[in-house]
Amino acid sequence: MDVTCARFSSTSELTKVNRSGGKWVPISSLLGSVIDVAIGAAEYTGGAVDPTTPRMFEVLGTHPEHERWSRSDRQVPLGAPAAPAGRWRTVDRHPSGRAVRLGPGVHMDLDVIASALCVDRAAARVVEELGGGAMVRVGRNVVAAGAAPDGSWRVGVVDGAQVGSRIDECVVVLRTGGLAQAGPLAAAPRRPSSGLGGTNGARVPSPPTRTWRAVTAVAPSCLDARVAADASVVWGDRAVSRLAQMGVAARLVGHHDEVVELGAWPGTTKLGDGGTRAITRATA
Repeated sequence: MDVTCARFSSTSELTKVNRSGGKWVPISSLLGSVIDVAIGAAEYTGGAVDPTTPRMFEVLGTHPEHERWSRSDRQVPLGAPAAPAGRWRTVDRHPSGRAVRLGPGVHMDLDVIASALCVDRAAARVVEELGGGAMVRVGRNVVAAGAAPDGSWRVGVVDGAQVGSRIDECVVVLRTGGLAQAGPLAAAPRRPSSGLGGTNGARVPSPPTRTWRAVTAVAPSCLDARVAADASVVWGDRAVSRLAQMGVAARLVGHHDEVVELGAWPGTTKLGDGGTRAITRATA
């Protein structure tokens, strides 16, 4: 996955696509499958999870170790304007499935989708080859597959504002399926805008009135949970109703410590300091 989809590797397959200048580029079946899933996630969330990014992000880089090569790429001046949101619609897949073409000025960032897919596939592979059960975690992507020890896995979820928060703030009881968290602690992907607007002059809704500092979602797969969690950060106030429609269990923590638990949330809240926190149970 990394060799194929890494955005900040000068030799990855995705980098070659991002540097193609709007031309058709032959791609592997693996990259094609990840792109298809990413575009599907954009369609499903109405653009809230958007795999396309402005060219500026790649020119500037987001990590010191990437700075040297990313700044040396002068195809776009450092003062170039950012591309509008919603440009996932300009990603063309060849009917053969083995080539892709990006719209003018469009780049793709597949890190989020690729990580979640990697976790799902790794757990399934372990169970397929060894039997029993497996839990796989990459960053804030977790999935459980097969038979869990003693009937379930227990995952500690940190939803505090500081990295040093107690790990037992929330313990999720997970038998099978995926869990993902988005928000500042989860290093959610950068977006140029709300991502809810379309192209060709479509109106972009005003920003949500409430934002979440952490959204933890549980779904049948890590991919489903990842998409739901990331989209919720963009949706803001709309996240509760949208998640209910999707049938996803989630725990949303606001910047003023308000907590909303949605659906059949499979966990118990445990505040290590004995404190209390108001929890709103939201239903579909």
